[in-house]
Amino acid sequence: MTSSASQTSVETINSLALLGKVSVVLIITIGVILVCAWMFRRLSAGYGNQQQIPMRVLSVLNVGPKEKVVVVQVEDQRLVLGVAPGSVTALSELEPADNVPSAPASHGTISSPFARLLKGRFTASSEASSERNT
Repeated sequence: MTSSASQTSVETINSLALLGKVSVVLIITIGVILVCAWMFRRLSAGYGNQQQIPMRVLSVLNVGPKEKVVVVQVEDQRLVLGVAPGSVTALSELEPADNVPSAPASHGTISSPFARLLKGRFTASSEASSERNT
């Protein structure tokens, strides 16, 4: 009986030692995670203090499955950008928003030079594709 009792007490002590080791490793792991989170906040705080340029997306037109034409206002400038996977191309610069008439254009007339250029290219490409099909 004494040998089995001593074996049980040794196993209990070994189990408690193992539990203690696991608890210490868990506390150290949580501490490392908290220190990393604190360092990340501390180091990334400098990036948020930079003065940001006021920028807005005014409109987006999908011209293909992954291609878009985007009108963006950056401070006083309005830019027309072509956006495709892996590239952004400046297509045109529009008049500042202060100089643009507020009345919408009628369906029959095209008011902006960019709209005329875009319509001209669209009709030219549709005519070329219809000639190839015939």
